[in-house]
Amino acid sequence: PAQQAHQAVVSTQSTGIARRGHDSLRRQGLVTVILTAVVYCLSVLPMTLYHIVADFVEEDSQGWFHVYYYRFSNAIICTNVMSNFYIYSLTLKSFREWLLSLATRAKNELVGKSRLQPGNNIRAFYNCQLS
Repeated sequence: PAQQAHQAVVSTQSTGIARRGHDSLRRQGLVTVILTAVVYCLSVLPMTLYHIVADFVEEDSQGWFHVYYYRFSNAIICTNVMSNFYIYSLTLKSFREWLLSLATRAKNELVGKSRLQPGNNIRAFYNCQLS
């Protein structure tokens, strides 16, 4: 009876820990999706405004709106592509862990095995396969 009670307590505690871990993962995913969507909407907004207002602005070939505002809007959209990396890095622990493992693996492959020591053939370095 005492052992069964102990097992019940351990089972209840492990269920609570698993639930908290699942909630944390769900919250990380939700924050990632919300941030990605907000950044996307903010980055597309200037170009959307450009296309709405462009018909009402004079077609001056050197005008600030058709040249500079268009370039600015296009640059903002391009930065959106790069922002996903930073959003994932900030919000997803599993992504950071994957990046760390990738960097560690690359370091071990390139530095740890010391393939480029004096006297080694440089061609051997380029012919090696990363496993």
